[in-house]
Amino acid sequence: MYNFKLGERKEVGGTLTRIDGTDFSISATYVFKNHSGTIISSGNASVSGADVFVLLQPATVGKYYEVVFTCVCTPLTSQGVPDNTKNAETIIAEVRVDVVAV
Repeated sequence: MYNFKLGERKEVGGTLTRIDGTDFSISATYVFKNHSGTIISSGNASVSGADVFVLLQPATVGKYYEVVFTCVCTPLTSQGVPDNTKNAETIIAEVRVDVVAV
C-alpha cells in the first residue's frame, strides 16, 4: 500500500523476478481507479530492468484507490532475444493507494 498526501507526486510499482533466474523482458500497462471502479487514468507503465512503475499525482482525497498492473514477461535466451521454447507469462498485480489531506 502507498500513502499519498494530497498533491504529492510519486512512483507506485514493484519489482518482478523469476524463481528460475531466467532473464526476461517486460511489457506492462496500468489502470488507476477509485473505490467505485471509475478509471482515473490508464496507459503503459514504465519499465526499467525488472522494475514496473507509474508516476501518480492523485487530485482528490480518498481511501482505497487501486492501481492494477498487467505485466507480460517474456523469457529471453542467453543472447537476449525472446525464447520461443518457453511461454510468456501474464502477471496481474493490484496496489492500494490512499490519499490524505495535507
